[in-house]
Amino acid sequence: MKNRSIDLNAYYWGVIIELSSIALISNGYERERFSDINLVHKFWKTTLNQPSTKDLSNTGFINYIEDIQRICSLYLGFYLPNPNEKMKHYELISETHTGVDVDVRFKYNNKIMQAIYKSKSVDVKKREQAINRTIKANI
Repeated sequence: MKNRSIDLNAYYWGVIIELSSIALISNGYERERFSDINLVHKFWKTTLNQPSTKDLSNTGFINYIEDIQRICSLYLGFYLPNPNEKMKHYELISETHTGVDVDVRFKYNNKIMQAIYKSKSVDVKKREQAINRTIKANI
């Protein structure tokens, strides 16, 4: 049995777990618990009765992800995008590099927010992480 791909694993942790964390917190789940991506991962494994995800094939893992997407959509009112879907849960307003920091202004739920991350240049992955941290802290 072939294990899941690196890209699918990155999508799971970077999109499904990060955004489902925001969905759970937005729906009243404990911020302290559901801000931790490892605890969100454990929550989904328990909820879906999946003792481990590490040995799932790509197909099995996709089915697991689709279950999480369905729950978030039906019960939490939160859409989780599919892989390669060009969708953001926020609107980027500006991104300014100030030498050591990158200052990001964005709109989420009609509210202007700011995130700052350390980087010598604009870094999309660090930007997404900083924005998700800021959203979690403000919902």
